[in-house]
Amino acid sequence: VVKLFGEYSHNKTKTDFSGIPPLPNAFGFTSPGANGALVGATVPVGPGLIRAVYTQVKYNNVTALNQLIPGLSPDPKSEKFALGYVYNLSARTAVYATAARIDNKGGADLTVGGPAFYAKPINGVVPTAKTSTGYDLGIRHIF
Repeated sequence: VVKLFGEYSHNKTKTDFSGIPPLPNAFGFTSPGANGALVGATVPVGPGLIRAVYTQVKYNNVTALNQLIPGLSPDPKSEKFALGYVYNLSARTAVYATAARIDNKGGADLTVGGPAFYAKPINGVVPTAKTSTGYDLGIRHIF
């Protein structure tokens, strides 16, 4: 039986300045946030299972400059696609493999399976990760 699943999320950041109103609010700026979506499927194939998932996150109102001059620079956005297969050796043991890739746009810097990308500024500009690819291989046994 093919199973489909999905999720949508919205996150809005609020900063506490310990009673001091932040300067951007004096100009009517909105707080930064993010919208995310996930769509996936699992498909049984023989004794195994194919898993596929697509996720996307877009950051909103990241800088005050973007709010002052709309369209000046795009809000950061990341997309990820992952494809995997689980092969059941027995009722309690399985081997699995997954490949995933993230594409970043507009200054987003998400990575697959590790710490966030970090680089020293070059001439005052901080480089960001454009893509990230990860692989996962393993064996699972339930005791």
